[in-house]
Amino acid sequence: MNDTKPSEPLLIIKRARRFYGPFYAVVKILQFYITIVFIMLDKPYAPIVGWITLIGLFYTAVIPNCFKFIACYDDKVIVRYIFWQRILKYDEIKYIATFAYLPGGETLCLKLKFNLANIVFNLSSIILPLSYITKEDFEKLKILMSDKNIEYRDFI
Repeated sequence: MNDTKPSEPLLIIKRARRFYGPFYAVVKILQFYITIVFIMLDKPYAPIVGWITLIGLFYTAVIPNCFKFIACYDDKVIVRYIFWQRILKYDEIKYIATFAYLPGGETLCLKLKFNLANIVFNLSSIILPLSYITKEDFEKLKILMSDKNIEYRDFI
C-alpha cells in the first residue's frame, strides 16, 4: 500500500499573545513618525538613518506581528505568517538564541546560515518576541532543536 500521507508535525507552537495594548501601539506609531521625520530632513545623513530605521522597524515590528505558528517536522521547520510562510530545513538553521534588547523585551531568534534568500527575506534570522510563545512551548522547542543538533545560545 502506498502511504502518501504527509508526515505529522513533531511540535506546533502557536502564537500566545495577540494584543499588547495602547501603550505599545503609541510607541510604534511614535517610532514610525520619527522615522518619517528623519527621511524628510534636509541634512546629509538624516534620510539614510531614516530609511535604515524604517527597514529595521519593518523587520522588528511588522513582520513579528504577522506571526501565526511554528510547525516542526522530522526534516523541516515551517514558520507561518498571516500572508506567507517560510519553510526551513534543519541544516539551514545555525542556532537558536534568545536575547534582550530592552528590559522585558526578550526575543527568540532562529539564526539562519548565509544565503541570499535568507538575507533578503529575513535578514539572516527569524526574530519573534518571546512573549508570543508560552514557556512550555519554548522549552519543547529547545529540546527538539537540540535533538536535531542545533545549538541553543542565551544572550539574556
